[in-house]
Amino acid sequence: MDSRWKYDFMGQVTNTLSRASKKEKRVKLAAPPEAIKEKAEKQLVAADRALSDEKVLTKAYRQLLEKITQSGSKIDTKRVHKAFRIAKEAHKHQRRSSGEPYMIHPLAVAEILVELNLDTDTIVTALLHDTVEDTTLTIKDI
Repeated sequence: MDSRWKYDFMGQVTNTLSRASKKEKRVKLAAPPEAIKEKAEKQLVAADRALSDEKVLTKAYRQLLEKITQSGSKIDTKRVHKAFRIAKEAHKHQRRSSGEPYMIHPLAVAEILVELNLDTDTIVTALLHDTVEDTTLTIKDI
């Protein structure tokens, strides 16, 4: 009998070569430690960026709400908040050429319109104005 064949304890013939091949395949499938470390670092960078984006957007949104409060106009902040959440979710993976989150632009437009003492519908429209054009959302979705 060829040396790669042997009897196991139950008397069955097994192929030792196939066992070795399986082990080699397992070893080959395992990622090297450098690749695992690199992937973990990329995930940390992405998480840091997401956290940073969240802070930037929260600050800009608070500024908008502060402008609304200071204006003394009767803007429905619940509708503004709903529009902000929809737009933020729709634009979450988009960035401006400057690298900042895309949502900064609609917030800046809305802030300008608050300063002009425009109504709730106009502020909501400012927040949503690029969602239909630049995302998968449709007018019907909104």
